Amino acid sequence: MKKFLMLLAAVAMISASVPAFAEEMLPPDPNRLGDFGSEYVGERILVDVFFVRPFGLAAIAVGAAGTVAGLPWAASSCSTERLGHELLERPMSFTFERPVGDIDF
Repeated sequence: MKKFLMLLAAVAMISASVPAFAEEMLPPDPNRLGDFGSEYVGERILVDVFFVRPFGLAAIAVGAAGTVAGLPWAASSCSTERLGHELLERPMSFTFERPVGDIDF
């Protein structure tokens, strides 16, 4: 049993010392949307899909609640269009219309 554990420890140390190959950066392409030349494309897409878009969904929910709460005051000042644009249309555009990975929309 002791020899097996020593062999397992040796294999773990050898396998941990193997270098990992990182993703290469893409050259900047002016024809693509967004600033993909400065960061890794895959990382930007993963951050966008798993972190930024869920916050966009939360912003839509908060904006809808704010629209309902602020509607009486907006109606009295004739600014319902501005209220809808700022609290509903902008978060929906940010969440659903921008390209995946383009965080600086």
